[in-house]
Amino acid sequence: MNILPNQQTAIDDQTLREITLDSFRGLGYRADLFDLQTFPASSCPWHWHNEVEVFFMEQGSLIYRTPNRMLRFDKGDVGFINADILHMTKAVGSSPSMQQYHIFLPQMLACPLNSTIETRYLEPLSKNNSADLVRFSAHTTQAKDMRGYMNRAYALYTQKPFGFEIRLRNAVSELWLLLLENMPETTKVSVSHDLERVRSMVHYIETNYAEKISLEDIAGAACIGKGEGARCFKRMLHMTPFTFLISYRIDRAKEMLSHSGETVTNISLSCGFPSQNYFCKVFREKTGMTPLEYHISIRKSPYCQAPII
Repeated sequence: MNILPNQQTAIDDQTLREITLDSFRGLGYRADLFDLQTFPASSCPWHWHNEVEVFFMEQGSLIYRTPNRMLRFDKGDVGFINADILHMTKAVGSSPSMQQYHIFLPQMLACPLNSTIETRYLEPLSKNNSADLVRFSAHTTQAKDMRGYMNRAYALYTQKPFGFEIRLRNAVSELWLLLLENMPETTKVSVSHDLERVRSMVHYIETNYAEKISLEDIAGAACIGKGEGARCFKRMLHMTPFTFLISYRIDRAKEMLSHSGETVTNISLSCGFPSQNYFCKVFREKTGMTPLEYHISIRKSPYCQAPII
C-alpha cells in the first residue's frame, strides 16, 4: 500500500486503486487543496478510483494522462476525470502547482438509488466512455461557474456550518449539471480487457524495477506474449513498456536524490541501472541535468530538504 503525501489516500500496489483512508466521513465526498510539487518526483503515479474527480488549478500547471489522452491544465482551468479511469498527473516546471480537487460518488446526489435523478442525470455522465478526461478553459463562462460551485462546496466541507451536508449536496448538484450540459457525446470505447492487462504489467514494473527485467517478464505478468504486451501498452499508455520502465526508474531516482543521502552510484544500482555512467546519461536525457545537479537544485528548493550526498 502506497500512502500518498496528503495522508488521506493510498494506492493499492496490486490493483492501482486509490483508497480513501477517512471513509469519506459518511458523505461519499472529499475535498482537498494541495501542491503536487510536494509529492515525490512532483507527480502522482498511475491509479484509479470508483469516484469521479473534479478540480481546478489555483496556481501553476500540471499534466493529466489517461490511456486515451493527455491534457495540460493551467491556472483557472477546470478538469473532470470519470470514475474507474486509470490516470496519472505530473506538475509542470518547478513553481507551486496548487490544485483544489473534489472527489465524490455520483450516487450522493440521488436519493433513493435507481431514481429518475440517477437514470436521467447521473448515468449519462458517469457512464459516458468518452468523458474520461475533460478540460474546461479558464476563461470560459462554464469554468468560472464551476469554480464558483467548487469554492462554495470546499468552504462548506472545511467549515462545516449547521446543515452543511444539505448545502454541500446542492452545490455539487449544480456543479454536476454544468458538467453534464457541457460533456462530449457518448462513444462506445471498450478498454476494460486492455486496462486489466496494463494494470498487471504496471504493477510488475513498480514491484521489480530495481531488478533486471525483460519485455517477456513484463508481458508475462499479464499472461500474454511480449508482442501483445507491447501493443497493449501502446494502446493504453501511448508508450512502450521500456519507456514506462525507464521513466519509473528515473522518478524513483529523483525521489532518492530528494530525500536520501545515498551516493549517485548506490542510487543508480537501487533503481535498476546497470552502471553509474548509463544512469547519468539517461538522467541527463530525461531531465536536462546530471543527478548531482538535480540534487543540488532540490537542496535549494523550499519543497524538499535533501541530505547532502
